[in-house]
Amino acid sequence: IDEVVRRFLKGEWRALIDMATGLGKTVVVALIIFRVLPHLCGSKRILFLCHSVDILIQAKKTFHKIFGNEFTYGFLTDAKKDLHPVDFLFATYESLYNAREHFDEDTFSVIGVDEAHRGHADTFFKALSLFHPKLLIGATGTTIRLDGKKIEDIFGESILPLPLEDALAQGLLAKLDYRVIHDGITEEKLGQLGKRRRYFRTDLDRTLFVPVRDEEIVERIKCAEAEMKDPHTLVFLRNIATCERFAEVLPGSFPFHSHRSSQRHVSLELFRQHAIHRLLSVNAMNEGVDLPHANIGVFNRITQSHIVYRQQ
Repeated sequence: IDEVVRRFLKGEWRALIDMATGLGKTVVVALIIFRVLPHLCGSKRILFLCHSVDILIQAKKTFHKIFGNEFTYGFLTDAKKDLHPVDFLFATYESLYNAREHFDEDTFSVIGVDEAHRGHADTFFKALSLFHPKLLIGATGTTIRLDGKKIEDIFGESILPLPLEDALAQGLLAKLDYRVIHDGITEEKLGQLGKRRRYFRTDLDRTLFVPVRDEEIVERIKCAEAEMKDPHTLVFLRNIATCERFAEVLPGSFPFHSHRSSQRHVSLELFRQHAIHRLLSVNAMNEGVDLPHANIGVFNRITQSHIVYRQQ
């Protein structure tokens, strides 16, 4: 934080915070803004951008704890559109871009971008390009993009990066008991699949994921939970059909995916309140969702993306 403030006071207008998932990037961004706010001239409105409404809701709570009731807060999402002036606006890229006529390029003095590795995506980049802030802060758990584009071109070079390996070694993240369950399937058994550089999902589904194996995995989950005093389990699954099937064979589980969008926030809050103990996720909760009491993670899916794997 001191380094970002020091550079800002010397005229640097960009900052890239590269910290492993779980280290508190949103808190760092909020504290940087808290420190630079007295040095800003003119408008002191703040924009916080992210692709996820869940992350925006969390971020607003974090900012409110740091800045208090003397500031005003609002959202710009599909469900809520606070277009009147507020001190802190928490917005999705798409909603902001669609409402661009309500803002000019100097509306926001500071812009914070969570999950900044998404900044090169077309809609995200268009939304960012609308403004000329005095300080642009990008926060991410990884600077790597699969398309090879560099987020440093948008946010500048990373300031004091703290990757996952270093965070674990320094004891800044929960110690992991990482278990790999081998089911006896080898490339030889996969036959022609093993000769390809990339596996096709339909072939893998047909070969690897069958109902009898799902039942075996359920038993493994139950055994792991039996070792915990107060188990709270996140299961990452490959698609919605599998997620719904697991909800049937794993009692007390709640699916968390795009087809249940109306129930997502309720399920997440119930999990946070310890009212439910299992969430079944499909391409959700990879980024920015704080669930510190979750103590079992099950990776029951395929990915060739090291970004997805490390985040989950």
